[in-house]
Amino acid sequence: MNQPELFRVISAADFFDIPLLVDEGCSVIAREIMGKSAEEMRKIFGIENDFTPEEEQKIKNSDEWCTQAI
Repeated sequence: MNQPELFRVISAADFFDIPLLVDEGCSVIAREIMGKSAEEMRKIFGIENDFTPEEEQKIKNSDEWCTQAI
């Protein structure tokens, strides 16, 4: 199942109040992004980075715990 289809299934499961299907769909997405950098996740989800380099550095400095390996 491709990503857009998975998102539609999760959305439909939420609309029809099927929590187990919502949880399973979200688990698939979580496994897909686990261990990925912010840049890798942007590529996976097609998200444009709209931060300036200065803003990005400020965020990295203030939220250093987010970039530590698990």
